Amino acid sequence: MPDFVHGLNLFVDGEYLTDHGRACDQDDMEWALTTSENPPAVHLGDRLAMRRLAGGGWEVGHDAQWWPLSQPRDYWRVVMLLEKPISDVVVTVGRFDDDFPYVNVVYSGLLMSHNWARLAVVWVPELPSARQEILLLPLANIENDRAFDQHLRHTARKMRRIIERSAEQKP
Repeated sequence: MPDFVHGLNLFVDGEYLTDHGRACDQDDMEWALTTSENPPAVHLGDRLAMRRLAGGGWEVGHDAQWWPLSQPRDYWRVVMLLEKPISDVVVTVGRFDDDFPYVNVVYSGLLMSHNWARLAVVWVPELPSARQEILLLPLANIENDRAFDQHLRHTARKMRRIIERSAEQKP
């Protein structure tokens, strides 16, 4: 597959789709890519992609349906990113934008099930310390919820304390 395919939003059921959701054949594909007004998409699977909006912010979608990622809780739609090491995700997303809000993905993971919370706490130390404060409440909730196993509760407490100490040291 040629390198310019990353400019497409989707490759669905054997067809390339333009940024406007219309199918294009191989001859039209290069033209559609070079004249596209939308930014390239990061593919999250067979039928899901994520892209940066021109005015800032992100959206996730497939085919002709796209949903904005405007609040930290909206990032549940891309929580599957937690299944990979953050370094791999940074390489993939970083090709498109260096300022992706990874902390919002972690925030959403912490609010979801035990499995997602377990994956999310692994990402916490890798996040910029300036953005970690948003995680204090969900980490405290996990720490105090006996529905989570002891290891996860202790890890949440450890991460929460590290974030609090870091916040106290700020001028």
